[in-house]
This record gives sequence, structure tokens and C-alpha cells, in this order.
Amino acid sequence: MTEPLLTEIDHVAIAVRDLEAAIAYYAETFGATVDHRERIESDGVEEALLKVADSYIQLLTPTTDTSPVAKYLEKKGEGLHHVGYRVDDCAAALQSVKDHGGQAIDQAPRPGSREPSAPSSSWSKSRDGPPMEGDPVTDGRQVVVSGDDATPETAEDAVGDGPVGTIIGAVPPTAEVEPTGPGFTEEVAAKLKSYVYLLVDPRTGRPFAVGRGKGDRCFSDLDALRRAAADGSAQPSAVRVREIEDSGRPVRIDILRHGLDGDASRLVEAATVDALGLDPAGISGAGRRQSVEAVATALARPAKFKRSHPVVLLRVAADDMVDPSERAWRVARRWTDLDSPRSPRWAVLVVDDLVREVVRIDGWEPTGPADSAATRYRLRGERDVELEDRYVGRSVAAYRTSGSQNPVGYVWCGPHWVNRPR
Repeated sequence: MTEPLLTEIDHVAIAVRDLEAAIAYYAETFGATVDHRERIESDGVEEALLKVADSYIQLLTPTTDTSPVAKYLEKKGEGLHHVGYRVDDCAAALQSVKDHGGQAIDQAPRPGSREPSAPSSSWSKSRDGPPMEGDPVTDGRQVVVSGDDATPETAEDAVGDGPVGTIIGAVPPTAEVEPTGPGFTEEVAAKLKSYVYLLVDPRTGRPFAVGRGKGDRCFSDLDALRRAAADGSAQPSAVRVREIEDSGRPVRIDILRHGLDGDASRLVEAATVDALGLDPAGISGAGRRQSVEAVATALARPAKFKRSHPVVLLRVAADDMVDPSERAWRVARRWTDLDSPRSPRWAVLVVDDLVREVVRIDGWEPTGPADSAATRYRLRGERDVELEDRYVGRSVAAYRTSGSQNPVGYVWCGPHWVNRPR
């Protein structure tokens, strides 16, 4: 059993429009008092922490109209924003989030609130789980991650259809670096909107990483890589940053496209990553480079064979498509008896998990001794146009047995209706 990574609930964050009114409500209703209060200019929020046993209620209110919490309130209204979990190892917890479908917004830790005692990592819901966020409880920094096959630019963008979550745990001390540049003015940041940027090696003029964001995101991402480089990280982008700075030159930041919305910036980033083969800076899943066959399979509707259509799936390579009657198939003899109600009545030719042809089976001809387990069979039959209209182009990926290399499979055949869709 995997050792649990989450150790305690650190805080429950609630977004509010009026911080003073919210503090008064909790004081009058529950007798809760403020244990810590802080204005976090980098996030455009002010927080008040109300102590509850060893955890906190974190009341958050925006200090700017463009902050993530302001946008969250505009979209969702007041209420639960995220839950903070304590962990012993922020890096291990963050990696586990990534391994299970979460996506990094920040590629390296950055300071959370309660500095320097509360570094954190944030992410929204993973593919098959609720949103989360994490904050370390010892010296360290914050990383924001997200899910749903798209990398949000801010915690507000990560919210999607549910609250954001947080992990809080120890991370190794990080090197201090001088900030990259003065950043953008508020006026420039507002005009930039969402943008996609390139990190460029000034020695060659070629980009080596791509990212997207709003405001000073390009500068903070580069600073995170510079800290990782100073700490000896083996991450390719951090190694490149270290090599560039060791040569006495600064990394160049180019804005590739700006004035975008979130969806457009995701598309531009993904296309740039795939076209130039750059460090993807945390994007994965939808929008990534794949073969046309893989994309067609992933987006195709499932076949969903009816019980009245017992079939044998015959898988072939795209460059090996032949008339099924011209090939000898390794089919067990028990499946070739058409007098048995358990035998398949149709053969389905499959390429890259997509149905290409459907043949009504008239019989099987053995190519060797019928009583030999090594005997292969040739199929006799005619294409079934009616069933092809129903199934051709549909995906049979759900019927594939995990890890199996057998090109032959069965659906709704046998005494137990073997190989039901997953």
C-alpha cells in the first residue's frame, strides 16, 4: 500500500467580497478570532486566518480587479475556494499530482502566505479526482498545478467547475536569485492579456522552452527555472538556463503572441511545443502532438456492440490491410463452430482500434489439422453493409484487454459473454 502523502488539513479557503464583514461574522457566530492577517501583493489578495484547532479558515478577498480571487468571485460568487493539505514532502506530493493527471502552473516552488513558514503548491482537479492545492509548512516555495488536460495560467483559471486545492509540505531550501527584470506595468499587463512566451538562448538565438500566462508570469517562470538551476536541478530547461548564465549572458524572453484569451493561448502554446519540439512546461493530454490514427481513435465514438452481435475482433496494422479471407487467423476451434450459440457471427477488422470492415461469417477453413491447437483458420463470408454503417469508424479500444498483444478478441461470445467493454 502506498504511504499516505497528506498528513493534515492546513486550511479551508473561502473567497469573500468584504473581508471585514466576514471576520465579524465568524467572530460573532463562532467566536473565531484572527490569528494571522496578510496582504499578498503578488497574488492581489488579502487573507485573514482564523485558527481552528491545528488548522485554519482562510478568508480571501481580492485587492485588485484582475486578481485570481476577483475573477473567481465574478464567476462563482462567495464560497469555498480551495482546501489546503499538509504534506511532509512538497516535491514528492507535487510529482504524485503530476503522475496522476495534475498539471503544473508553476514549474518550481514559490512563496505562499505566512512566509517563510508556508511554501505551497496548488492545482485544480485532476482527470479523475477533485481539485486540490498544497502548501508546505516549512521553508520552501509554492507550485501551482492543474488538471483537465490544460494548464491554467492562474489559480482562478484552474478552478474550472470546482474549487481549487492546495498541498503544504517541506521542500528543500531554494537558492535566492535576483528577480528578472522590473516586470510589466499594470497598463502593459492589461493590454497583453493572455500571452505565449519563448525562453531563448542568446548564444544561438533559438528558443528552448515555451510557456503562457498573464502579467509577470514569464518573469516568474524564468526566475523559478533560475532557482532550480542554482539548486542543481537536472530539468533540461534549468540546465540550459544554468549554461547560459554561466556564459555571462541573460536568458532572453520573447513574447510569441499576446492579446489572447485562455483557450487561444493554450492552443498557441501546444502548437509551438509540438512544432519546435520545446520543453512543454507542463502541458499534456489534449492538444499535444499525436499521430492522426491516435487522434482519430481518441475522439471516435465507441463501438458498443449489441448483445445480438457476437463478434470476433481481428486486429491488423494500417499497412497490412488485406481481404480477411486471404489471411489465416489464430482462432480457437471452439469459436469456429457456427452451430454453437457461443460462437461469433461477425468478424470485425480493426486498425488502430478503429473498425474498418464488418464481415458476416459463413464459415472457417482450417489451414492444417483441425485437431491441432496450432492450426490457423481462413474466414469465409461477405461484408455486412448494414453493420458497417453502424460500426465502421467507431473505436473498440474499450474492448482491448490491458497488456494483451493478441490480435484476436471476442465480444459477446462464450458462456460468460467474454470481453465486455470496460
